[in-house]
Amino acid sequence: KDKINETIDKLHDLNVKAILVSGDSEEKVNQVADYINIDKYYAGQSPEDKLNVVQGLKAKGKIGFVGDGINDSPVLKAADVGISMGNMGSDAAVEASDVVITDDSIYKVATTIGDSRKIIRNVKFIIGFALAVKIITMILIYLGYGGMYMAVFADVGVSLISIGIALMNLRIRNKKGSK
Repeated sequence: KDKINETIDKLHDLNVKAILVSGDSEEKVNQVADYINIDKYYAGQSPEDKLNVVQGLKAKGKIGFVGDGINDSPVLKAADVGISMGNMGSDAAVEASDVVITDDSIYKVATTIGDSRKIIRNVKFIIGFALAVKIITMILIYLGYGGMYMAVFADVGVSLISIGIALMNLRIRNKKGSK
């Protein structure tokens, strides 16, 4: 229970709201929701009902869905980000998802979201930095303060920095993967 609560807390820290959508009975889903401190849940949902719930939530903002069964495939596809459990999950769920957690650890959902946000931030930085260097280089060359050597130097420099940041992204992923 502590590990699940820690995961839910991490999701809250990431400003992600956890909602349980299940085909199980109201009683079972209510017990699970209480056990793991999830405020909102939907019980007794057919695959079509799950899809309707996700589409309704999607109208309010970005939505991710975690599933493992063949019945979850349409919902995984409809969500902004579909996350499947790759080991125990059906092949259809894995195919329909955007992200596969290979060891079926639900605890890794929060870590995956946090890591992906860091990596996206790094990628945006790389793009912005590369564009800024190229624009500054073009302006300087246009004003007569450089030539082809400056353009080549700027291009190689941006490439090396981009490779360095990409390696940082791998380090983020590998550091988390080794735990």
